[in-house]
Amino acid sequence: MVIWHKTDDTPRAPDVIKSDDPVILRIGTHPIEPGQEVSVEWKITQRGSKSKTGKVAAQWQYNDESRNNSYWIANLGPFKAAEKVQYVISGVNTNGRVEPQTYEFSMSSSRKPRK
Repeated sequence: MVIWHKTDDTPRAPDVIKSDDPVILRIGTHPIEPGQEVSVEWKITQRGSKSKTGKVAAQWQYNDESRNNSYWIANLGPFKAAEKVQYVISGVNTNGRVEPQTYEFSMSSSRKPRK
């Protein structure tokens, strides 16, 4: 099983993440096979070096039979201004654990306008 993220078919949205935005991670796995699980562990580093961690299971969305790929989605956040977020995407299949992929982003300090 191979895992990928932040490509044309598996983006992170939105591109620029602002305070209180939910973050959607799209994740791909190859090949299509039963028994797969994908999860995301996250760590938020706040001002003053306080940190908070958590884990969320990615939800299977669909299979692309022509490419032999499965696609997953995980929802993170929302986050606050000036937080740094690191997340690790992990997978398990019938052969065991797959090499995890690590990503990170920092929150934009600008706030969304109030409606």
